[in-house]
Amino acid sequence: MNTIKKLRIELELTQKEFATRLGVTSHSVQNWENGRSYPSHSTIEHISRIFKVSKNSLLMDNDEPIVSHDNDSEFADLSESVAKHFGISKVEIVKMKGDSMEPKYANGDMLFVDRDDNKFTSEGIYAIVYMGTLVVKCLQRIQNGVRIRAYNKQLYDDIDMSSERFAQDDIVIVGKVKGAITLN
Repeated sequence: MNTIKKLRIELELTQKEFATRLGVTSHSVQNWENGRSYPSHSTIEHISRIFKVSKNSLLMDNDEPIVSHDNDSEFADLSESVAKHFGISKVEIVKMKGDSMEPKYANGDMLFVDRDDNKFTSEGIYAIVYMGTLVVKCLQRIQNGVRIRAYNKQLYDDIDMSSERFAQDDIVIVGKVKGAITLN
């Protein structure tokens, strides 16, 4: 079930009531719940603040968190050390799932994402919300648009989209990947 819808139902709110509390239209909420559009990064943060839920819980795939350990005490020291090492103020630890970024990043690797670097200004590897799911992919500029690319080109095709579509919040950039460690 869509995490926005799940949250709204748990709060026993109608789409209209949920929208009113967020300051958006009920049509926006309906589109989020039906997967026709996705809340922007700032809206996810707003939902998190208003309803006192973690941003991580809003970025889930089939009820399994993809982003993990945001504020867990077990990882607080690691986050602080990583932030100092890379010179960033807001670090998000993302656990890599799947094989789309192999050999660069393997399933289970812990990636360090700079939450302040959440605009696509240069080619690189980013944590993004695409079609409602948090994924880690290469972003690169192409003529009249953006290419979303996996490292594992044998199993995954590139996704090309126009600059207009990219700008319409089909993609929410969580941040740029600054480094990783392998735990396996």
